[in-house]
Amino acid sequence: MFWQTIRPFRTWNPWNDLEQISTQLNRLIGGDEEMNKDNSNSNTESGAQRLAHCSPRYAFWENDKAIFLAMEMPGVNEKSLEIDLQGNSLSVSGVMDSFLPEGFSKDCRAGSCGRRYARQFSLGEGLNHEEIKAVMKDGILRLTLPKTKTTASRRIEVLGE
Repeated sequence: MFWQTIRPFRTWNPWNDLEQISTQLNRLIGGDEEMNKDNSNSNTESGAQRLAHCSPRYAFWENDKAIFLAMEMPGVNEKSLEIDLQGNSLSVSGVMDSFLPEGFSKDCRAGSCGRRYARQFSLGEGLNHEEIKAVMKDGILRLTLPKTKTTASRRIEVLGE
């Protein structure tokens, strides 16, 4: 009886638990399908390159003319950055290549070799999609989303019969 209640021995790795939590949070946020487009970046016995999937930090500002978005994406250059706008959905993704000193190989079995950033936003109505501008500088992506010109609202008086 006593021996049946003892669980089999297993090793506990706290990093596995954190990775599972991160995966579940990414699924909850909705960026998981974007991050897993290609499964070629998984860490395999052959030593294939592994990318850590991250959701970049961001901040919004707004004034009368535009909405401004800043995202932290260190190590990503403008060539590896993808910004897609479909309807009111804005998707931003980019890949940071690993820094390898001269003479080292790209065999990254021990951990991640770089990062893949991905984030998706739902935009509201009233934005001028043709005039959106993006600038990448010092690891920060800055997007300017200009608003369309709207007519001023006015009160309409209701007359009785």
